[in-house]
Amino acid sequence: MRSASIALLCLTSLMLVHLSSQIASKALCPCLKNTDRVPQKIRIKSYARQPGACYTDAVLFKTDRGMFCCDPTKAKVKEVMQFLEEKMAAIPKH
Repeated sequence: MRSASIALLCLTSLMLVHLSSQIASKALCPCLKNTDRVPQKIRIKSYARQPGACYTDAVLFKTDRGMFCCDPTKAKVKEVMQFLEEKMAAIPKH
């Protein structure tokens, strides 16, 4: 009886550790895989590079329709990032 309780406690502890690590990694690394679809330039509100510590290299585009994780090595993604950089540079700073 006592060994069964200890085994159950150990199993529960392992499950909690696994679950908490998944939650933490999702918060730090929102892109688990990339989509082939690149959103339209006019729909993109902002973008950010996923941190280098994450498993997937990605650019996260935030749009009015949600978030898209895209491969930063693709030509279309680079084009959209360049467009957004130029757009931000054109805005006067006060």
